[in-house]
Amino acid sequence: MKVSYEYYVDTFKGKICQPEFENLVEPVIDLVKGYAEQFIAPWALEKNIDYYCLELKRAVCYQIDYLQANGGLNALNGTSDLDLQSVSKDGFNYSYGDRGNKFNGVPFSSVSAYMIKSELRRKGLMCRVAKRYDLLSSYFKAFYCYFDS
Repeated sequence: MKVSYEYYVDTFKGKICQPEFENLVEPVIDLVKGYAEQFIAPWALEKNIDYYCLELKRAVCYQIDYLQANGGLNALNGTSDLDLQSVSKDGFNYSYGDRGNKFNGVPFSSVSAYMIKSELRRKGLMCRVAKRYDLLSSYFKAFYCYFDS
């Protein structure tokens, strides 16, 4: 999967500058792929998730914007703005509750998560019980799902 700055600006209408985009795009692509892989049945998981032809460019763009708003590259290294739990000053205390979703310790956009899960459902990959292509007889070429999550 490849997401260009041109796609980000022209199609997605993203606002961050190109150097920041270039720093985030490859790690975010890996993060989005990893997030998607966790929902695919282990026996159906291919070595390269690109095999499934998932359309995840918009999810990547939403995740880039989300990370940029919550610490940028530092969020990928474990120090995110979402890690702040409380603030105290001159006897005034404020504590935060749930500060958002995380995936492997990295802030993860709810919109990206929704888009990834929707795409996996459309492709029939969010299955609890599935039959593998190589286990089906030659008469059946479709991928069957019995329970969609």
